[in-house]
Amino acid sequence: MICADPVYYLSDHLGSTSLTTDSTGAKTSEMRYTAWGEIRYTWGSTPTDYTYTGQYSNVPEFGLYYYNARWYDPGLGRFAQADDVLDNPVTGWDRYSYVQNNPLRFTDPSGNRCVPEEECDRKNGKSPKRGTWDDIDTTLLVSKKAKDLYTLYTKMWQQKDGWWWKEYGEDGFSIWDFMAVMWSYEQAGYSPGQNVANAMGNHAAAWCASQGCNHNTAEGALSFLAAYSASANFRSELVLTGRKTIDDVFYKPPSYYSNGMHVVEAIRNRPGVDIQPLNRGDLYDFGNVSLSNKILGLMIKRDMVYSFWGDGNTFLVLTKCQSDFYYTARRNGGTRFVTGRNYRLYCGG
Repeated sequence: MICADPVYYLSDHLGSTSLTTDSTGAKTSEMRYTAWGEIRYTWGSTPTDYTYTGQYSNVPEFGLYYYNARWYDPGLGRFAQADDVLDNPVTGWDRYSYVQNNPLRFTDPSGNRCVPEEECDRKNGKSPKRGTWDDIDTTLLVSKKAKDLYTLYTKMWQQKDGWWWKEYGEDGFSIWDFMAVMWSYEQAGYSPGQNVANAMGNHAAAWCASQGCNHNTAEGALSFLAAYSASANFRSELVLTGRKTIDDVFYKPPSYYSNGMHVVEAIRNRPGVDIQPLNRGDLYDFGNVSLSNKILGLMIKRDMVYSFWGDGNTFLVLTKCQSDFYYTARRNGGTRFVTGRNYRLYCGG
């Protein structure tokens, strides 16, 4: 009887089969993956079907991995069946999402639970340690404004008699709750619903792609909030410079808090632009805009803005091409740039 030479399997940090070697240590095969599990490089013949994150692969047959409770599609970066465990306050209602949309850090060997559990809970809005605020990696925050917002969050967390604890702190006032409050203020009492959430999910993905951050994490989402929301930065500045107290700035809950959480969920769940590229017609921008802004006023008058709410049409939601057109007009002659011909160059029609 002749025994076959042993094969040694080497994995990456997610447990994915990456290399095999023989008894001398010589490489016999190699396999590399994209972030979401598609195979991007192979060398040799890997003698196992347990590949990405150590799960059984039926990708050659019908494009899916078997994750015990569910099947997973690496092309979409999502499960093929809905989760029957809804324990996540941020992404829990997206029952097809995979590992909090952070496949570089987490895995889900059971098909029902992101692991490591404690780290997943911190990132998805739960606070496993009831005695402290959500601990994030401040070195991943891309600006001082983002770090200031995090400091403001920790101060609000410590003030447990604040309405934010009474309203939203049943499971701990999380960093995601804080961001939802800020996005609610940003909407200035209007209730345009899911359109704003979709716009911010798209915008955050594009912005983080340009800045080298991950919008699906608390660090990336907070960095985007700091870059986008003048209202959040103003409130932070008032408190941190001592000009106002927290109670002065946050004297009552914002209107439509649920819409703020919709924005947080959209940012947290939106795949990166490398997975789901933006189209020029995708919702991308919004704002509580006074019609003293002549460019936007003229765009509305000429039917170049499709989504708006509020008295006097002062709350706008813009598509990607409309947003690009608006900012180009600001740099190139203002209202003189707002012509049908120029608009068609950006948005067609």
